[in-house]
Amino acid sequence: MSLSQPPITPEQIAASPPEFRALWQAVIGQFEQRIAKLEAELASTKAELAAARKPPRNSSLRSSTEHPHAKPAPKRE
Repeated sequence: MSLSQPPITPEQIAASPPEFRALWQAVIGQFEQRIAKLEAELASTKAELAAARKPPRNSSLRSSTEHPHAKPAPKRE
């Protein structure tokens, strides 16, 4: 089963008895809500990670690999 194809089609849901149809719709709704929440959390985490990846010279935090007394590299023309 690929992720792009749902495990049950809308046609299969429509052909189901009403009690199963309601159950399918409730389960699908819960998963859709959970997926939306996880996608929002992922986007937030990616944004935080991108903001945290500043180069040491542009950040208020010093990199652990940068010597505290290191001079900046000369600019090339």
